Amino acid sequence: MTAPATETFAPLDVIRAALMTMEVRGYFQPLTRQWEKQIPTTLDVLNQLRGGPAHERGDRKRFAEAAAAIPLDVAATALAFCTTPPPGADERQLTLARIARRPAVREGDVSILAGGASRWVTAQKRAARAEQAAADAATSRHIGEKGERITVDAAVTAVIRQGEKTYGYRTQAEYLVKLRSEGGAVLAWSAKTDKLPRRGDTVTLTGTVKRHTTYRDTATTYVTRCRWTPAG
Repeated sequence: MTAPATETFAPLDVIRAALMTMEVRGYFQPLTRQWEKQIPTTLDVLNQLRGGPAHERGDRKRFAEAAAAIPLDVAATALAFCTTPPPGADERQLTLARIARRPAVREGDVSILAGGASRWVTAQKRAARAEQAAADAATSRHIGEKGERITVDAAVTAVIRQGEKTYGYRTQAEYLVKLRSEGGAVLAWSAKTDKLPRRGDTVTLTGTVKRHTTYRDTATTYVTRCRWTPAG
C-alpha cells in the first residue's frame, strides 16, 4: 500500500499568505495562543493556501483586496529577508533561514515562516518610523502662540489610548492624537472624547495652543479644546 503524499507548500506562497493575513487582521497571532480571541495567523495562512472556507464574514472580499495590495515582488522581498539571518543570529533566526531556503515546506514549518513574515513587517515599520522621525526633525516647527486658537489641515498619524478617568459616575477614555500638518508641523492633542478621527484620516483641526515642546529634535505643538472635520 502506498503512503499518502505529504502536503507541501512553496515558501513564497506561505510568506504572501502571511502578509495578506496580517493586512486583513491587523495583527500577528502566534499559533501557541489559540485560547485568545484573535485567530492564529498560521490557521488563516493554511486556510488561504488550501482554499478553505472563510473564518469570518467578509473574509473573501478582504483577502482579495489584500492580495491586490501585496504583489509577488513584495512577498519575494520578505522571503529574502527570512533567508538572510543577521550577524549574530540566534537559533530561531537560523532555523527560519534554513526553512525559507527550501523549495517546499510542510505544514509544521508554516508557523515559522509566518513568524518570519511578521518580523519583516516589524522591521519595515521600524525603518519607516525612523525615516519619518528624521523628516519630522528636519521640517517640523512650532505653530501659533500659547493660548492662540489655530486651524490647520493635518493627517492623523496615531491615535493612542492613554487610559481612563472617572468624573463622578462617568468614566471617560483619554487619547493622544498625533497629527502632521500639510507643512510638516507635528501636533499632539490630548483628547477626552470618543469622537475621534482614525489614523490615516486627513482633517481640518481647530484647537487652542497649550504649549510647545521639542522631543527627539522634533518641534511639537500641543493643542487642546479641539474640534475637527474631515478635510476637503
